[in-house]
Amino acid sequence: MKFYEILGIEKGITSIIGSGGKTTLINTLAKELSANNKVIITTTTHIFPFDDFCVLKNPTFEDVRKSLEKTNAVCIGNVSENGKLSKPDISFVELKRLADYVLVEADGSKNLPLKAHADFEPVIVKESDKTILVVGIDAVNKRVEDMVHRPEIFCDICGCKLTDFVTLEMIKKVIEKEHLADMILINKADGEIDIENANKLSKMLIQKTVISSLKKGTICLQ
Repeated sequence: MKFYEILGIEKGITSIIGSGGKTTLINTLAKELSANNKVIITTTTHIFPFDDFCVLKNPTFEDVRKSLEKTNAVCIGNVSENGKLSKPDISFVELKRLADYVLVEADGSKNLPLKAHADFEPVIVKESDKTILVVGIDAVNKRVEDMVHRPEIFCDICGCKLTDFVTLEMIKKVIEKEHLADMILINKADGEIDIENANKLSKMLIQKTVISSLKKGTICLQ
């Protein structure tokens, strides 16, 4: 089965949050879905352009419509700092009219495996139909301060110190305390130990979970 099938991605807007593989997941989903559908990749925060697809900077509704007549997938956003793209001016209601699937990176994570969220995060639009939280299981048994974006918030939820080592119980506590997503994707299950930890975490969570190694292209519904 394809990633989008196992994740239950339906037409409309899917918001991807968390850390440990958001960009790779969106890239994978866009390639799968654009085989037979029109797909828009965008953000409510900031992303680097997805260069595997047509990139439209500061586009209008008509710019996107005309581009999707020629290709099945586009990455859109307004030009921001450091070469990144920010939220486009086109409303998400209009984006749903333009494409079958709209994939939104709705969170920033500084390329770290785990993230705790500030009050203003993630940035999920009201039009979003599904939210997937990505978690990097490779953070387990490594120091919180090295593995977590916004580690102070993580520690506040878990009652731990920055120098403590990440445990499955800590990850579970943060996920369930924040309760931000419809589904949890436990990613980076690349080796034997990470696969074992991913399976343990999946059994600990009350939310629907999927285990994946985006690096290897494998995914399994739990």
